[in-house]
Amino acid sequence: MLSNEIAWFDKDENSTGSLASRLATDATLVRSALADRISTVIQNIALAVTAFVIAFVLSWRIAAVVVATFPLLVGANIAEQLFLKGFGGDYVRAYYRATEIAREAIANIRTVAAFGAEERITAKFASELHKPKKRALLRGNILGFGYGISLFFAYSSYAIGLWYASVLIRDKKSEFGDVMKSFMVLIITALAVAETLALAPNLVKGSQVLGSVFDILQRKSAIDPNSPSSTTVADVGGDVEFKNVSFKYPTRPDITVFDDLNLKISKGKSLAIVGQSGSGKSTVISLLLRFYDPTSGTVLIDGLDIKTVNLKSLRLRIGLVQQEPVLFSTTIYENIKYGNSNASEIEIINAAK
Repeated sequence: MLSNEIAWFDKDENSTGSLASRLATDATLVRSALADRISTVIQNIALAVTAFVIAFVLSWRIAAVVVATFPLLVGANIAEQLFLKGFGGDYVRAYYRATEIAREAIANIRTVAAFGAEERITAKFASELHKPKKRALLRGNILGFGYGISLFFAYSSYAIGLWYASVLIRDKKSEFGDVMKSFMVLIITALAVAETLALAPNLVKGSQVLGSVFDILQRKSAIDPNSPSSTTVADVGGDVEFKNVSFKYPTRPDITVFDDLNLKISKGKSLAIVGQSGSGKSTVISLLLRFYDPTSGTVLIDGLDIKTVNLKSLRLRIGLVQQEPVLFSTTIYENIKYGNSNASEIEIINAAK
């Protein structure tokens, strides 16, 4: 995921809250829906085959009747399990936006408090939960009705099997013990088969989530920071040139940030870029670090097109201090070391002074 270009993270579907939720839930869903369920499926298939053999050996007549009602019995149990599990609605994705609002509010609590926006944020959070709430209430009514119907069919199937068992015992065509053993074995088998078939939505859900996970894992970044064909730079002199650069942010293609920009910065010189908000000051740095590629034109550093330069080696030689620095959840020592993992302790201490 971290190898993707910055433009990928700018898209709404790849927002911080959405990606955090996917990281937290998708991997778990893949494991629970696929890995954990496969063993249950294999176990229940083995149980069903063994139980059928035992039931027909004990009393083939009652076994034949119960098997005839199997679709009714199994269908009822499948419906029962699906209704109990809340089949038809996984609300994880419905909560992504609400989760993102809560995360952003907590992360920027000082800003929220400074503007007295607590009630507005709370109202916005509640609004995002309104649609899932309505769906949950509707689903609850449907689940209750469906659960009752499934139990009706299940007990009807039991009644048919027990009635025929009593007929066989009355006519002395089967022994009570054999009939009841065969009946109970098949009931247990029906439950196992129903459990297996009820896992189908979980398996489908897991396969869908698996596709989402592999879409991220197998996606090829439009800007590869470690391209094997790129040139590694051992040192950067400092000559920077923007030659006929035009640029639009991928998420805002209707807004032109640069139109045929030409800018030259000589080695050893200091340059201040000033302007109103949104005039493109930060974009210059973003293009220099190749967070984005220009729509047209070339960005050169020491005469080299940065598209041909190994980005990792280039970025290690450019210092970037953003307007609002962000600290990682670790020590100051480790935060400083993020910039250079090979830095010595003395270098880190000097940088902190």
